Amino acid sequence: MTPQKREQISGLGDYVSAQKNYKFLVVVATPPKPKKIEIPNLDELLYEYVVNHFPDELNSLASLARTENVVDTSVDELTVLEEGRFEAKGNGTVEVELQYGPTNDGSLSDDSFPFTFEIKLKQNEQNELILEEVVQLHVDTSSWDE
Repeated sequence: MTPQKREQISGLGDYVSAQKNYKFLVVVATPPKPKKIEIPNLDELLYEYVVNHFPDELNSLASLARTENVVDTSVDELTVLEEGRFEAKGNGTVEVELQYGPTNDGSLSDDSFPFTFEIKLKQNEQNELILEEVVQLHVDTSSWDE
């Protein structure tokens, strides 16, 4: 706090103290630090899912589309459902290779798209988190139309 701010608060405190039946209190609070939720191998778990359940939003962009990677996943919300089971909501980026035209003569393009997810995870016998269910996974391809 700057000396000028201290002087202003002190002056305000003096004014309030001079009034009958009033009390002046200063409360200083520091905001909580944001918590970062990390799930080991989340990129890999979602990559495997997207490879095996290729999103329709991406399939409609080219004659052939292939998942190259899932990166930058982050968890915004984590809920403990019961012992060893969790629900996670968050977002990430899927990197894809898009092919246009026939396999031999088609042109290739690499692109990436943001996605949101809601998944359920559970611990296996080795206490590793595995993907139990994908409740929702939505790829935002709106940038494709721009």
